Amino acid sequence: MWRGAASYAESDVSEAERHYEARKSAADAEYARAAAWARRYTMIALAPVIVLVATFVRLAQTNRLWPLLFEMAALVACAVLLLREKRRSNVAARVSALYERALDRVTGRKVQSGHKGEEFVDASQHLYARDLDVVGANSLFGMLATSRTALGRGNLAQWLLNAPSKEDVEERQGAVRELAGSFDLRERAWLLGRSQFEELPAGSFERWLGADEARLPAWLPAVLLVLTVAWVAVLVAGLLLHVGEGDLFRNVFALLAVQGAVCLRFRATVRRELELTEKLAAHVSILREGLQMLREQPKFDGAFLCALQGAAASDGILKRLERWLELVEQRSKEWFYLPSLLLGIGTHATGALQRWKRKHAAEMRSVIAAWSAFDAVLAVSAYAAEHPENVFPVVEASDGQAAMFLAEAMSHPLLLRSDAVANDVALGDGTQFLLISGSNMAGKSTLLRAIGASAVLAFTGAPVPARSLRMNTLHVGASLALSDSLAEGRSKFLAEVERLRGIVRLAETGRGGTLFLIDEILSGTNSLDRKAAAEAVVRSLVAAGAVGAVSTHDLTLTALADDARMRGRNVHMASPDADDPLRFDYKLKDGVNRTTNALAIVRMLGLAGNAIAS
Repeated sequence: MWRGAASYAESDVSEAERHYEARKSAADAEYARAAAWARRYTMIALAPVIVLVATFVRLAQTNRLWPLLFEMAALVACAVLLLREKRRSNVAARVSALYERALDRVTGRKVQSGHKGEEFVDASQHLYARDLDVVGANSLFGMLATSRTALGRGNLAQWLLNAPSKEDVEERQGAVRELAGSFDLRERAWLLGRSQFEELPAGSFERWLGADEARLPAWLPAVLLVLTVAWVAVLVAGLLLHVGEGDLFRNVFALLAVQGAVCLRFRATVRRELELTEKLAAHVSILREGLQMLREQPKFDGAFLCALQGAAASDGILKRLERWLELVEQRSKEWFYLPSLLLGIGTHATGALQRWKRKHAAEMRSVIAAWSAFDAVLAVSAYAAEHPENVFPVVEASDGQAAMFLAEAMSHPLLLRSDAVANDVALGDGTQFLLISGSNMAGKSTLLRAIGASAVLAFTGAPVPARSLRMNTLHVGASLALSDSLAEGRSKFLAEVERLRGIVRLAETGRGGTLFLIDEILSGTNSLDRKAAAEAVVRSLVAAGAVGAVSTHDLTLTALADDARMRGRNVHMASPDADDPLRFDYKLKDGVNRTTNALAIVRMLGLAGNAIAS
């Protein structure tokens, strides 16, 4: 981690902090008020209960019912008021929790949301997800993932993990700018659903929509409906006409047996369908409410948000789906199990859900995509609102242009402002790669991560921690955090070679420009082999038009940047004080590093330097 003087003023952050504190204070006051009234109504309700019991005793001696009705009405009124205050206190608690998290972010107490995003990618195979801390415990995803739903977080992950077009970035930036000040809208989104704990994996809807299950035959709903209506009608008619119990129950049981046999025939199909939909009901409700919220907003200015608003134009199909899913959800509860079994609810629901899916799957995917993108851009807009000192990058198309990454006063987005040290990085303006030499702990790896993280953050349409940034829509490949794999029988060196091969292939075959970031290139081999192999890798990347940075401790590799044909530049990171090689300033400097700090580190650990020399 870099440590140094604060790179940005704190006044803007204090303004955001004051805003969140005001909203949290209002929510806390509302919670206290609602909770106090809930306690009062609870105490008040005890009086009607006591009087109601006494009235029942008196009714043994009188036939007057009006006192009983009056007391029951008073009890119901207290219960209604109590439930209202409970709902208000629950909403206030959720709002308070929202702004508590927001305050944790802007003050730096806890910038991570707790979501890791690892379920959205195989980080071991992705070319930068793990190396640039895009996903994981302390990651870009964790910093940004304030979306209300897993659908939004899944969309956010895809933005972070895939290089977009210039148009995509510009549309996202426009949406983020437009929504940055929409605190009320983000609060409404957070309050969707009955509880903040209602959640569902992002792929649940697609697993259901895309399931290749056996379909129930077209004749089954009609036959099943006839059988169900028949046994209910026979039972009702028999009771009304006083048919003998033996005849009545024989007829009813016969019809139930036929209905049961029909349902049993398709039991496996019904079970698979209901397993996929069992927990969808509450989340369809959240989706429907979210789309309604989006639809009710005043018309947006940007084309991106207007398109999302247009896709949310109707939620009629979701209301029908929600009714069937609620029936499926109730079916699993004990009180409804027997009626569900007698009425064949599971089979009826399966047929209805399959028909709905065949008719509306494409439309469903469209509204899911609209909500996912909107939920994701709300999260990115929260980041923008909380980082007003950041700037929106200027992103240009890669087609027909040389790759570039030109940053002024850029720092790492995962570092606190008080800990971040800014650097200028120029790639593409006559320089295709930086060869960064330097001593241990000088900040080389963090600089590489800052370059990559800023590029990836720009993919989402978010502002980045820099004075300015111009870049192409670059594909990113990084080799910074590779390790041995005992399970796969693969050494760190082999893993690095495979990663470098993937980055070269990306540069040679991928559309658009490529940004490569390689830390301690091929450090697992001897100096002569390392120089030859590193030259081959860098030469291939440069020939493919890629730009990037390579760090090393091996000063023999600095010759790569001295070759004018390679269009490289030697830079280094080291302590500016020759007498104190551990007093790092984490600034990028021209030229090759000629100092070392190994002995200073050994002495810092309490080991004698002369013992090593001997």
